[in-house]
Amino acid sequence: MDPVVGRLTAQQHQGLYGEGFIFAMANSAGLLVSRPTLDVDGVDWMIAHAGPRGSVRSPKIEVQVKTWSTAPLSKGTVWHYRMSAKQFNALAGRALLCPDISCLLRYLPS
Repeated sequence: MDPVVGRLTAQQHQGLYGEGFIFAMANSAGLLVSRPTLDVDGVDWMIAHAGPRGSVRSPKIEVQVKTWSTAPLSKGTVWHYRMSAKQFNALAGRALLCPDISCLLRYLPS
């Protein structure tokens, strides 16, 4: 099936939803958003503040986006999201020039 013309799978739709949500939120806050050209370290978006801010010029973060369609919906629930050791170690690595964060979004399929 052609991914551009054909219908998206549920997993593709869920992933695009999460990445699109983070993209829209960062852009609406006036931040710069870019995508790495290769997916070699799990980074989905690079988000930066334009221009000097404090002691760092154009501070940046690297964002990994995860979506979850089976997260509990009850109020005040703490989510326990399992990720692979490789994904965790990429986020918690040492000697990072810019912080890596993981954004977990609840996806409600229609």
